[in-house]
Amino acid sequence: MPDIKILVCGDVDGHFKTLFERVGMTNREKGPFEEPMLNCSKEGDFEYRRSLVRKISLETKSEALKKWIKSLQSYDKYTVEALQELEYLVHQYETASDFVKLGGLELILPVIDHEDPSLASTALSVLSAALQGNPPVQKYAEEIKISDYLRKVLTKGPPSVLSSALFTLSSYLRNNGKSQINFFRMGGLTILADILRNPFGSLKSKLKVIDLLNDLGIEIYDNLDSVDRAHTHQLQR
Repeated sequence: MPDIKILVCGDVDGHFKTLFERVGMTNREKGPFEEPMLNCSKEGDFEYRRSLVRKISLETKSEALKKWIKSLQSYDKYTVEALQELEYLVHQYETASDFVKLGGLELILPVIDHEDPSLASTALSVLSAALQGNPPVQKYAEEIKISDYLRKVLTKGPPSVLSSALFTLSSYLRNNGKSQINFFRMGGLTILADILRNPFGSLKSKLKVIDLLNDLGIEIYDNLDSVDRAHTHQLQR
């Protein structure tokens, strides 16, 4: 078995361009690697650097979030641009959790009923970003009765806000069985049916309602046990 040449890249500091240049130089001087191997230091390791960048990114976003919350508490002033920045921040799972701990939901919820539809829609987008796929945020939203705010917007809000409100509702209810039950107990199905029956409602909003009901139906059925499923099949017949 021929000798295996090993490239030691501990001093490359993760710069792959430099690494590949050194590989090429070694190939020209000593022949091609028969089985290239990298023995990198921790600082030069790709996974380490990626985790480090992610950590720094999270810390930076967390600091930005704290400043945003503090500014809002001090001035009580909202702009679409500021809310869009917040939406970007809370898309991150950990940042959304920090958002809840800092009282962000309580600050944003009243804005979804703002007289300015642009502000209301953007505030709803912030909530959607924080809620989507984040069980701890969904649970806390249930505790502070987010359904009450959403029902008001869905029934009395301007048509231009309805689509955003439905997306927030979807982000809140998906994979969230307890909140689904509470929403439907409080007349949620009637609210959604009224949107479908509204002759002046937008097609986009109606399609969102249909998609939501279809997805929730599949989700609920998948969570039934075998006895419940058999009973459901009998009812369908």
